[in-house]
Amino acid sequence: MSEMSKLDLSNYTNIIEELKAGARARASEQPPKVDLDFSDLEPKNLEARNWIDLKAGYLKPRPVPFCGHCQEGWNYEWLPNRMAQVASMCPRCEKPRRWLKRLDKMRLPSDAINMNFSTYEPDSPEQKAAVESMLEYLRGGCQGAPHGLYVYGQPGNGKTSLLYCFAREAAYLGLKVKYISHIGIMNQIKASWKDKANKDPLKDWLAGIDLLLIDEFAGVGGSANKSPWWLSQTVELIQEIYQQWGAGELSVVMTSNVYPHQLLNIFSENPAVKSRLGAMFPRPIEMVGRDRRLDQVDMSAWGVR
Repeated sequence: MSEMSKLDLSNYTNIIEELKAGARARASEQPPKVDLDFSDLEPKNLEARNWIDLKAGYLKPRPVPFCGHCQEGWNYEWLPNRMAQVASMCPRCEKPRRWLKRLDKMRLPSDAINMNFSTYEPDSPEQKAAVESMLEYLRGGCQGAPHGLYVYGQPGNGKTSLLYCFAREAAYLGLKVKYISHIGIMNQIKASWKDKANKDPLKDWLAGIDLLLIDEFAGVGGSANKSPWWLSQTVELIQEIYQQWGAGELSVVMTSNVYPHQLLNIFSENPAVKSRLGAMFPRPIEMVGRDRRLDQVDMSAWGVR
């Protein structure tokens, strides 16, 4: 073979090396990849980390983006003796994405902003013990007999704030939570009368729920109109809750301005309701602290000190 017929690859090699060098130079000019990791988001640091939209009108978490280290929230890997890849939820983005979606779905009022157990102060040893017992149960995955907590006392001393703290914590723990006021339930029932296509609001309303939070039972300040309709609907409501609780599928935290003996008097003609309330809430907790709302504002012009 003549010298002319031999291929001279030196030029091609030089060209390839120049292309590689150019690619490396362009890569070095690009900004470094941002290391996104939201796994440290907790109920106690959402506001401090600016993950709550303060203009939304309710407790609205900001959406968490994908971290860029996974495939849209999932990690895939080959394990020994497996014929396919195994998927796992990304702890950097998908886990916080999901618990914040659960929190957003509850649509807690804006009063829930900055409410968490790192700042909440119980006003009695009994309340502290009851709250810690409920938290231990929730953090343990709701294993064992379901818990029930009836918290009562004068307006403004933190009962509703306690529900907000439980809601944020339970969402973080991956539990399904429902927050609603007693009046809110009654309004949903009334609305169902006008909309014939609307289903019975008490039918399957607790399906899949781990923790039910009912605020202002018997109305704000206990002022609900105790009409026959109100009594009959509330009896049905308590029955629905008791069935889920008795089946070991539901824990309940209920707040009210109505003292336990007053509540039992309301249902004095229905012993079944009284026994169900007693079973679910064997040790009602009274809150005796000051009106925390008044502590936050200057009411001297109103003659309040």
